[in-house]
Amino acid sequence: MNSNIPKHWVETSLGDLFELKYGKGLPKENRVDGKVKVFGSNGIVGQHNVCVTQGNTIIIGRKGSVGEVHLSKEGCWPIDTTYFIDFFPESIPSNYWYLFLKSLKLGQHEKSSAIPGISREDIYPLTIFLPPLNEQKRIVEKLDTILPKVKNAKARLENIPKILKKFRQSVLADACSGKLTEEWREKNDKIQNKKQRKTENIDFSAFNLPEISDSWKWVSVNEIKSDEKNSLKAGPFGSSLKKEFYVEKGYKIYGQEQVIANDAFLGDYFVDVEKFKELQSCQVKPYDVLISLVGTVGKILILPENCMIGIINPRLVKISLDLNIYVPEFFKMYFSSPLLKSFYSELLHGSTMDVLNLGIIKSLPFPLPPIEEQHEIVRRVEKLFAIANSLEEKYKTAIARVEKIEQSVLAKAFRGELVEPDPSDEPAEILLKRILDVRAKNLSPQRKRKTGEKK
Repeated sequence: MNSNIPKHWVETSLGDLFELKYGKGLPKENRVDGKVKVFGSNGIVGQHNVCVTQGNTIIIGRKGSVGEVHLSKEGCWPIDTTYFIDFFPESIPSNYWYLFLKSLKLGQHEKSSAIPGISREDIYPLTIFLPPLNEQKRIVEKLDTILPKVKNAKARLENIPKILKKFRQSVLADACSGKLTEEWREKNDKIQNKKQRKTENIDFSAFNLPEISDSWKWVSVNEIKSDEKNSLKAGPFGSSLKKEFYVEKGYKIYGQEQVIANDAFLGDYFVDVEKFKELQSCQVKPYDVLISLVGTVGKILILPENCMIGIINPRLVKISLDLNIYVPEFFKMYFSSPLLKSFYSELLHGSTMDVLNLGIIKSLPFPLPPIEEQHEIVRRVEKLFAIANSLEEKYKTAIARVEKIEQSVLAKAFRGELVEPDPSDEPAEILLKRILDVRAKNLSPQRKRKTGEKK
């Protein structure tokens, strides 16, 4: 016997205590409407008007969410991606075995295939230590006192990422409308846009633009890009940059991989000098802004001063900003803001995924504050985001501690350390013998064949 397990507990196996039955195929015509809960590997997936199990049924994910364990408090229809256990002789507390089976992490016994899954025969031999029946009940009572407090603490902590997300969105919204620097402007009311360009006659009436300061104005991307050639450029046609043109070393190819990861040095796709010259209109340089166009759209990467010379691929747009007019970091903040996302989300189009394009970007309104104010906005946003990032790290530490507490409590429960033994309890050996006797009478024909028992 395991030295960590109390001597008054008895060793057995999962297959000796329980039979894992196959979930039933759910008739297509009844997959939506009905009154009875339907369980799949992920938990409740719908309702059905037929019940095949009683309450306190343990559901185990067989395929898909392999090894996930759920407890149905009411009757349910376990569907064909699950096993279920609905036989608890001697009023064995289902809550105890539900928590115990969750602690076994049954998913680690999955067999890799086209559809990963676990076989009953692989988990039936798993060792189980059976406590006396009354001790099981005392353990459940203790867990019912401790775990809700732990779960409540965890639930409260899990609200923090949502709060921080809303906080960041609020900061960006205030930054891009001028609210964040309203007080700063009052102290610097003489600052104006020093470099002006002829405003394009673009109609922004389709957008619900927020009010901005008199020293700001709404402009198109053409008014903030550099005057140099190809300062606003979409990637080449796919046929111009096939994988057959890639080489091991040369000029870097920038794609969504770098932009989504916010890492200009990620990836190892290159083209030779001839292909680079052919696609030189797509060349990038330090401080250029790269925008992702397909699938994960609207992500921004600002190329650092020490970026590699290279070109963009067909899934990116690159913008060389006029750095005397527009700060790249402010551009990124605005492009990441809920305001701009609301502007372009209705314009996105694609058969199977969102697709942004240069035409849409050219049609979008951009706020143009004085350059000094842009720098102040960036400074303030970065400071506020640093506070949010610090809180997020503290949250991660706290949630990890709470999870460790939950795991520690369960580990103690299943090592017999959570409650004191009671000498008056019926010995676990007698309980096991009675369970095995009842189990032998209730085995399914298939299970009897597997175990070699006769009807």
